[in-house]
Amino acid sequence: QIGVSKRLFVADVGDGPRDLCLAAGMSGYLSKPFTMAGLHAALAPWLPAVASGPGAVPRTRPEIIDPEALARIRALESATRPGLVARVVSLYLNGLAAQLDEIDAALARGDLAAVREVGHALKSASANVGASEVARLAEFVERAGRDGDAGAARDLLGQLRLTAPSVSAALGEDAFRATA
Repeated sequence: QIGVSKRLFVADVGDGPRDLCLAAGMSGYLSKPFTMAGLHAALAPWLPAVASGPGAVPRTRPEIIDPEALARIRALESATRPGLVARVVSLYLNGLAAQLDEIDAALARGDLAAVREVGHALKSASANVGASEVARLAEFVERAGRDGDAGAARDLLGQLRLTAPSVSAALGEDAFRATA
């Protein structure tokens, strides 16, 4: 069930209301014009898991984490290098918050070149650990920075901040399973 107490969409094309909405405690903001992908990304943290067929087990969205990427890292582990996945995931998760803060600071400075650069770095790091949804959103941040679209970059940053906890949980669970 989707809670409505702090989830609200505002029909506005400017950037000013975004900051006011987030400051008021709303969980996210999506300005017009928006795409279906943007709408899905904004709502995804509150949508129920999907199940299909009789007796199917609910599952998380497959695009959040790419298990193949983690399998490639796991393949590098050896008896002399145990826990590589956990270490790589830990480094990624520790850097994720810092990179989101860097994008925020670059937007505050109006430095769209830095937004592009950090978006590119976040895209690459996320793809390497299989954080597919973060990589996808970071690619759009990179494009927004390149295209000079600060409003889109702010909206995407909000979506990244909403997506990060579920990605962190999913990656953390996988890294723990790898070391257990």
